[in-house]
Amino acid sequence: MTKILGLDLGTNSIGWAIVDDDKKQILDAGVRIFPEGVNNLGEGDNELSKNASRTGDRGTRRQFFRRRLRKRILLKELSLNNMCPLTDSDFEEWKNKKKFPEKQLKNWFSENPYKLRDKALSEKISLEQLGRIFYHFTQRRGFQSNSRSAGKDDGAIYKGNKKEGKIGITETVNSIGEKTLGSYLHNIV
Repeated sequence: MTKILGLDLGTNSIGWAIVDDDKKQILDAGVRIFPEGVNNLGEGDNELSKNASRTGDRGTRRQFFRRRLRKRILLKELSLNNMCPLTDSDFEEWKNKKKFPEKQLKNWFSENPYKLRDKALSEKISLEQLGRIFYHFTQRRGFQSNSRSAGKDDGAIYKGNKKEGKIGITETVNSIGEKTLGSYLHNIV
């Protein structure tokens, strides 16, 4: 007696049947329907996976973890090149006791990186000050879009918005002139 199991695998269900090949007879059949994997089914852009919030939260946790890791790796490299006030023993203590070396970095973090960037254009700065500038680059890394204007390309980013008191990229570039962006930002505050 030969029995054959037939499966029909779909996206939301599995159909099955057991056939006795000798008697040419269907012994049993059925279907298993899975619950919908999305909320707001059939609503187009509002259709979301049930795991979307968990996935988004996990992505946010990973982003924060990677940002902390980048900062820690940069601090380690800066310390190896005498560009920050930390030493190898500070890193070992940080690793073993899980305590951030706040005392050693308090004065270093208190230095205004925009002021240092402006100062570096006209005079020589110390290695620690240069390290503070590099660390600031890591802190301010990336692009943050304005969610209100996301998706519309009306040129406001280049022209600015006088009603809101915002100047555009074009006017900013003209104002910077021969300076760097860091120097310009220090001087407008």
